[in-house]
Order: sequence, then structure tokens, then C-alpha cells
Amino acid sequence: MTGNGGQNGGQPWDDHSAITSGLTSSITTGIVSSMTDTDKVRENRLRRAAQRQSLMLTKSRRRDPRATDFGMYKLIDKLSGWGPQSFIGGYDMSLDDVEAALNE
Repeated sequence: MTGNGGQNGGQPWDDHSAITSGLTSSITTGIVSSMTDTDKVRENRLRRAAQRQSLMLTKSRRRDPRATDFGMYKLIDKLSGWGPQSFIGGYDMSLDDVEAALNE
């Protein structure tokens, strides 16, 4: 057996790297497809800005695009665990809202 996907006497299951790499590529693409590179860079920049103010930027983990908090964010005070607002807020901030709050 040579491990070359069925050629020259090898078994078809001997070489599965082509299948695995194609699958990994499609999984990765599907995860980040809703976020552009510039949005991801902006999110990371805002995360660092939040850390400098002792805050933590968290993103909703919802995967259903129809959910009201899908793709939304919230800021949490690292020391108290509360949001900087006087209420316990959910994920109700866009990246624009986060940037405005951090620049106040």
C-alpha cells in the first residue's frame, strides 16, 4: 500500500487529506462568513480599548440570525462584573455603540 488514494495499489481511504482540507475550509468559511475582515479588525481594536478601561467586550454567542441579540455586544466591568450602565443589560450594543461608549 502506498497511501496515494487508490492509485498504484493503495486503498481509497489511505489518503484522506484532500477530503479533510476541503471540509476544514468549508467549516471555517461558514463560521466567519457574516463578519468582514474590517469588522473583525475593528472588534479586536475595541476589545483592546475596553481592556485599557478595565472593561471586557463580549459578543453574543447566538447563532440564529433571527435572534434579537445575534451579532450584538455588551461591555462588562472586569472588577464588578456589571455593565458600565446602571442596569443589567443584555447584548444590545452594535460595534458603533461600543465605540461611542468607549470614547465617552
